[in-house]
Amino acid sequence: MKTVIAGAGALGSVLGGYFAQVGADVTLIARKAHVEAIR
Repeated sequence: MKTVIAGAGALGSVLGGYFAQVGADVTLIARKAHVEAIR
């Protein structure tokens, strides 16, 4: 299953992690500043 989550904040990241654990191919969409903070 392919899943796209628009918004990689706290909730989007938790949901993305859950979907990835059950085998989904997850893509998170985030603002550049947020991505840089995560890195």
